[in-house]
Amino acid sequence: MPRIVGIFEDGSAVEGVVEQLQLNGLTQVTVIGPEQAAEEQAQHLSIMHVPDQQAAEYRRRLQDQRWLLFVQVTALELPTAQRALRAGEAIDIDLLPEGVL
Repeated sequence: MPRIVGIFEDGSAVEGVVEQLQLNGLTQVTVIGPEQAAEEQAQHLSIMHVPDQQAAEYRRRLQDQRWLLFVQVTALELPTAQRALRAGEAIDIDLLPEGVL
């Protein structure tokens, strides 16, 4: 199953999104706070074999964000997860293909 990631500036917003996701039956949720976010991002870039220039741009874009919220979804659950992330004011939302952490 693919995973969707939402990037947030505010940890309190993440709590509300997690609650909303769980109310909609999406329970495979992982939240990564400021301490782990940079390490997690580097692992994803490495696993996805992102070219160095693209990886540098991706890191630059994410360097100010603090919270990552990963949700494992099926194709049918994807729109629900996207709505919850948008409602929680996610700065960015990306779909990670199957096999990516």
